[in-house]
Order: sequence, then structure tokens, then C-alpha cells
Amino acid sequence: MDHAIFGTGVFPGVRPVQSGGLADAAHAFDGGPFDAICAINVLHLVDDLPDMLARIYDQLQPGGQLISKTWCFADMKLRLRALFPLLRVFGMFPTATSLGVSRLRQAILDAGFEIVEERIFGGYSQNPYIVARKPAPLSA
Repeated sequence: MDHAIFGTGVFPGVRPVQSGGLADAAHAFDGGPFDAICAINVLHLVDDLPDMLARIYDQLQPGGQLISKTWCFADMKLRLRALFPLLRVFGMFPTATSLGVSRLRQAILDAGFEIVEERIFGGYSQNPYIVARKPAPLSA
């Protein structure tokens, strides 16, 4: 099984293709196609979410899985979101897309994936784990 990780962490037994940020995202999927791609705490940081999801989809084997955990800032309380621009001025918060969980879910579906699992771990409902699968071709 060949796996790729695109995000801010590294997991045992998984070959990282990109770790620690978006510096070399253009080459993040070199060496595919993959059975699974993990996108952990990164989808809200990309400039073009539909394009990134399309690239992930293209680099998965049929039946391959996207395993994602994404901050959905649009679903946070307004008083917390109001701090982000101030924190950004001091370099304490990155430029990020203000996704909502429903918008993220729809973007994944629009890219052609089937959502097979969605869970919230801990107390942050605006940071869902979503497992999506690239459909396998129908056999004749």
C-alpha cells in the first residue's frame, strides 16, 4: 500500500511527500498514484481548494481515500474569528480560507469523492475528520 501525507505532521509507517507547510506544494504528489492521501490541518491554508481537491483526486487510485482534518473557521464564534486579523498582523495566525463544515463537505463531493466517514474528536466541532473515497470504476 502506498500512502502520501500532505500536511503539518508525519505519521509512523506513512511515506511523507510534503510535511511542515505549503512551501513545495507543486510537487506534493510526485510519485503517485496513491492508495490514500492524508491532508491534516492544511486544506484551509490552500489558495484554491477546488483545485487542490482535484489534484488529490487525480493522484488517488480508484477506491483510494482522502483522510482529512480541516479547521472550519466560519463555524467558530464571531468573537474568536474577529481576533484572526489582529493575530495575522503580528504573524501569529496564517492566511486561511474561512471554510464552514458544510462548504468543506460540498467541496469534497464536488471534486468527485464519496464521503464515507465523518467524525468529531474532542470539543471542536469546527475541526472535523472526513474520510472520502474516490469511487472505483463500475465493472462491466
